Parts: sequence; structure tokens; C-alpha cells
Amino acid sequence: MTDDKRYLHDPFAPPPRSLVGAVAPPPVEDEDDGPGDEHGDAVDGDGFDDLTKPELQDELERRGLPTSGNKPDLIARLRGRG
Repeated sequence: MTDDKRYLHDPFAPPPRSLVGAVAPPPVEDEDDGPGDEHGDAVDGDGFDDLTKPELQDELERRGLPTSGNKPDLIARLRGRG
């Protein structure tokens, strides 16, 4: 059995010569998970998702908008979607 095949079947076997000295690709820095966040809302880069509900209510009050509702409602209102 060649080194390559043995490596696939025996987890304790040394790596095949073709992998010795191989360089792994650099880790991907994932600052942005892409569109949407863990709640499925669109992320606009406006930072509203990081604010607490009282902070969102303060911003709404500053803008003269209603301050009632849950956090996703407040964020939508600040983004002009509600």
C-alpha cells in the first residue's frame, strides 16, 4: 500500500511525502458574515444591531419617531422600513 493510501486508512500513519512541508492556506478573517445576521435581518452597516433597546429608543426619540415595539421593530423604524 502506498503512503498516500495508507494515510487515508490509518489515522496514526505519518502524512504522505506529498504533504510533508505543505503550507496551509492562511485563515480567513470573517468580520462580516455577509447579508443578514443571526436573526435573519439585513445588516446595513449602520450599527443598530449592536445597540441595546434603550439606546435604540433614545435614537428614535431624538429623531421624533415612536419608541414602542421590540428591538427588530425599533431597528426597522430607524432604517426607514417600519
